[in-house]
Amino acid sequence: MPQSNWTTTCFGKIGSFIVLNKDGWIATCQHIATEIGNAIQSEARAKAIEAQKAAINADGALSNKEKQKQINAIGNLRNNEIDRVAVTWGVNLTTRLQVPQYHGVPVVDLAIGKLDKFDPTWVAEYPVLKDPAKDFEPGVNLCKLGYPFHDIAPAWDAAKDVFELPKEAFPIPQFIIDGILTRLINVVAPNMAAPPPFPMQLFETSTPGLQGQSGGPVFDKNGTVWGIQSHTAHYPLGFNPPVPKSSKGEKEYQFLNVGRCVHTSSIIGLLKQVGVQHDVSAY
Repeated sequence: MPQSNWTTTCFGKIGSFIVLNKDGWIATCQHIATEIGNAIQSEARAKAIEAQKAAINADGALSNKEKQKQINAIGNLRNNEIDRVAVTWGVNLTTRLQVPQYHGVPVVDLAIGKLDKFDPTWVAEYPVLKDPAKDFEPGVNLCKLGYPFHDIAPAWDAAKDVFELPKEAFPIPQFIIDGILTRLINVVAPNMAAPPPFPMQLFETSTPGLQGQSGGPVFDKNGTVWGIQSHTAHYPLGFNPPVPKSSKGEKEYQFLNVGRCVHTSSIIGLLKQVGVQHDVSAY
């Protein structure tokens, strides 16, 4: 959850992930891993700038005019950059967990990584991934799980150098939305230098993914995970009825919003490539 001293703005974002096994490996979306990485890099730049300015101000050999000249030459962070960030992995809120490294397939928005300091007793049951080679056909009723329609507004405690989270923010309420598997998508990446040795696949569901569900599981009635929610696509329906009671002839553009999800053929392929233990369904 990032904060910027330059704009005195503090905000939080919520995403989802799946804990895959007792070793603390997780799966989520590449765009979540990328955003976390960008925020951490921005924080590092901010701290470097702060350290340079502090060193200049502490230099007794410099006049005030020279100090100001050197500080001006360093510059400031851009308004859209972040100077403080903290990531809370919801598997345990009392332990500061990190994912030191990710392995990803950006073209299908997939990332996996290993939580440090992970305790396997935190998770009662680990997921089973749908066998992509067996009956992975459109028409199946699936559900998407995540944390939409909930906000966390952190506050920055400068004295303690930490974020303070509102008590009412937890536990974060889960939200499930159903959807039918509508079709499979083979992702083509002609400019990819070294394609992975496994399929790059997505699938669509008849309902959209919601903000806060990215990285969360898409599962069937048995709880078997068929994929990971990635993003929502918008398809124009081809008819645009007039806006009711409009005096200017405005039209309403009609779209179908569908969820796009990472297929287990890609998930299992990456897990095998990295050597991550996982369970696969018998069906």
